Amino acid sequence: MEERITTLEKRYLSAQREATSLHDANDKLENELASKESLLKQSEEKNRQLQDWLDTSKQKLQQTLRKAETLPEVEAELAQRVAA
Repeated sequence: MEERITTLEKRYLSAQREATSLHDANDKLENELASKESLLKQSEEKNRQLQDWLDTSKQKLQQTLRKAETLPEVEAELAQRVAA
C-alpha cells in the first residue's frame, strides 16, 4: 500500500511539473503572439502613413503637371507683354 502511494505521489508530481511546463510554454507563446501583433499594427500604421504620403505626392505631381501644361501659354503671354 505504501509503495502504491509513493508511485501515485511520483505520478502526481510528474503531472504537476508537466502542467507547469505547459503553462510556461503557453505564456511564452502568448507573449510572442502579442509582440508579433504589436509589430503588425506598427507595420500597418507605417503602411497607412506611406500610402497617405504617396497619395499626397501624386496630387502634388498632378498639380505640377497641370501648371507645366499651361507654361507655353504663360510664356507666350509674357513675350507679348514684353514686345508691347
